[in-house]
Amino acid sequence: MDVEPFGPGSMHWDTAGEYRNLLVAGSALVLQTMHPAVGAGAGECNHFVTVGTLPPAVRAKLGLRWTARDERRLRRLGHAVAMLTPRLPERLRFMPIAYDARKGARAAHTTSNGIPAPRSPLPR
Repeated sequence: MDVEPFGPGSMHWDTAGEYRNLLVAGSALVLQTMHPAVGAGAGECNHFVTVGTLPPAVRAKLGLRWTARDERRLRRLGHAVAMLTPRLPERLRFMPIAYDARKGARAAHTTSNGIPAPRSPLPR
């Protein structure tokens, strides 16, 4: 049986249909709509990161300006994200489907008294 790329049964259908994703998307949309400065800032940040992560040859071909200062700013942003991410609760670090999978894997590697089984593959 062939499955359409975006139809029922596809990975996209399974993950995009996750109700918790809709809750996050709705709040992001409301925030950007009610506060245009937030929406503009998010758009500028997305553009900056997208341009910065393109290979230099692609930036040159597209005529996108990228300076040494931009590179330093992107590296500082990357460092800040790398330092902040491990400090976030696991629920915020992972998409809902990945969080549920990790939780299930952790439960499968826990003994009946709640102690992690020896050599559990997932960090806490």
